[in-house]
Amino acid sequence: MNSDFRIATITAAATVAFYLQMFGNWTFGTLVFTVLVFTVTFKLALDTHYWTWINHFVIWGSLVFFVVFSLLWGGIIWPFLNYQRMYYVFMQILSSGPAWLSIILLITASLLPDVVKKVFWRALWPTTTERIQRVRDMTRFERAQASHISDSLLDGIALTEA
Repeated sequence: MNSDFRIATITAAATVAFYLQMFGNWTFGTLVFTVLVFTVTFKLALDTHYWTWINHFVIWGSLVFFVVFSLLWGGIIWPFLNYQRMYYVFMQILSSGPAWLSIILLITASLLPDVVKKVFWRALWPTTTERIQRVRDMTRFERAQASHISDSLLDGIALTEA
C-alpha cells in the first residue's frame, strides 16, 4: 500500500506540473486523498469474493458519502474556523480537467498491478475451487478430451451435478 501512495503522489505532481496549472497545498492534498479513498475502496471491491446487498451498500455508499461530505465540508463557511482554506477546494478539483485525468490515471495505475496479478495467478496457478469451476463449465466433449484432470475430480463433479 505504501508504494501505491508514492506512485499516486509522484504521478499527481507530474500531471499537475505537465498541465502547468497551479494548485495549492490544500488542492493537492485533497486530490491525493481522493485518489487514496477511491483506490482503497476499489481494491476492497476487487478482493471481495461474496457480494451481498450489505457489501454493495457499504462499499458504494462510502464513496458517495466521501463525495457528499467533501462537497459539504468545503462549501460551508464554518464560523469556528479562523481560516477558510478548504472553501470550495473539492469543487475546484472537480471543475479541473487535469485533476480528473490525474484521478482516473492514478486509480488505474494503482489497481493495474493487482488486476494483472489476479489474472496471471488464476491462469497459471488456479486453486482447487477454480479448477472445479473450470471443469464444471466444460461440455461433455471437452471433459472427455481433458486428460490432465483426474478421474476422481470428474467423479466428484458428476456426483454434485446429479
